[in-house]
Amino acid sequence: MKKWTAILFVFLFAAIALAQQGQEDEMMRKMLLERIKMVEIELARMKEMYAQRFGKLDEKPKPPASIPVDLKPGELLFILNDGSKLKGTVAISDFKLKTTYGTLTIPLKDTQRITFAQISKSGGGEKRLEKQQVVTAEFTAKGIVEVDKFKIRTGRGELTVPKSDIRQILFAPQAGREKKFELKPTGQWLDTGIKLAKGDKLTISAEGTLELKDDVQFKPDGSQADPPGKPATDLGVRIAGVSYPLMARIGEKGKEFKAGSSCDKQADEEGTLYLKIQISEAAKKFVDSLKGSYKVKVRKGSTVAKPTEAQEMAASQALGRARYFDQANPYEDKEIVAAKYKEVVDKYPGTAAAKEAAEILKKVMKRKR
Repeated sequence: MKKWTAILFVFLFAAIALAQQGQEDEMMRKMLLERIKMVEIELARMKEMYAQRFGKLDEKPKPPASIPVDLKPGELLFILNDGSKLKGTVAISDFKLKTTYGTLTIPLKDTQRITFAQISKSGGGEKRLEKQQVVTAEFTAKGIVEVDKFKIRTGRGELTVPKSDIRQILFAPQAGREKKFELKPTGQWLDTGIKLAKGDKLTISAEGTLELKDDVQFKPDGSQADPPGKPATDLGVRIAGVSYPLMARIGEKGKEFKAGSSCDKQADEEGTLYLKIQISEAAKKFVDSLKGSYKVKVRKGSTVAKPTEAQEMAASQALGRARYFDQANPYEDKEIVAAKYKEVVDKYPGTAAAKEAAEILKKVMKRKR
């Protein structure tokens, strides 16, 4: 009997313990549910704040646009945090950038873009930069742009936009600047300091010669020639395989390409432009006897964005209106007709309609009337 009583007490205590555990579990469950509700409420509030400032979370942010083709010299494109855009001019001619190494005064005419916030490539939203990134024709720098507000003159009046509301500022492409370099046959790469973005237009031209003992000249394209006024010699035969062509590459590990005496191309990658005179294996023994150098000119043109579908359509409609005017007014002065086609060319550069309008414009100007 005592044995069974002891067993009964054991089961009883176990049941009480389980009941207490169950109560504790239920309390824990309720507490966690309350916390989950609080987190959901806070998350909903944060989503609402995010949507008000940056747009809905399920909308993948669009990367900053490249410079539009209709941005005229002197105009700036302000891309705001909500994705809206403002195009206009500003009264200032330069701005100050406070960097770790001092304060720079940067002219607007030399600036290509200023980035205040970056878009995550994975679509994770936008991040404000502690230091803004400024890209100019000569260099890229990071620092604090010491302008609190921008007064923007638009076609509808003047607006004042705080710096904190701006994601990026794009500047109209400036005319390409030419830089000059003198290269000697060292076989070493020269850092030109010219920063290229993918798609930038690059023009390299070189002149001058390297002369070997007054007998033969070497040109930037890698060819050989007898010096002017000197009789032909058989030296060219004896130094076959010797050449000193001008080479280039974009980036420290970029693919080398021959620039020669003249080279026009679009940058196929991003990086700094490097130049050197390449010395062939057979040419190494003549290096110390060479005189002269290559005079190299480099011109960089800014990237121009490819026309959008909307711009192509607008250009096509504008061309249609110009054609209608031309056909409906057969006795109109050719200068007035030409102005209609020229408007298409100037307003929509790079579009198929603008190219067609340019061809028609040439024909219009040849008319007698």
